[in-house]
Amino acid sequence: MLTRFSGRTQTVYTGVCIIYNQADNCSTDNKGADQINTFHDATDVTFSTMTSDVIQGYIDTGEPMGKAGGYGIQGIGGSLVESIHGDYYNVMGFPLNHFCRHLQEYLQNQTIA
Repeated sequence: MLTRFSGRTQTVYTGVCIIYNQADNCSTDNKGADQINTFHDATDVTFSTMTSDVIQGYIDTGEPMGKAGGYGIQGIGGSLVESIHGDYYNVMGFPLNHFCRHLQEYLQNQTIA
């Protein structure tokens, strides 16, 4: 996987579904949901050109094991990344800013209602 990323740009997508329920109306079937909000985020990650020795050295650290994309941008894997365009936290696994904006909008609408 890392060999395919070398010198190329990949897009990391994350989908989020926020289900707003009143405290006394929680259910797992979403039939009692006050509101359901879905969104996605996309971040382009450009990797440096990596030699096989660099890739093997990174694999030998053990860090990429268990990572969905085969690297951890928040750790040693960040040294393989030349640039990103978009939300850093999306690459880590959760688009925090986008989520907070949706939550803030919901809470503001609750205050008005």
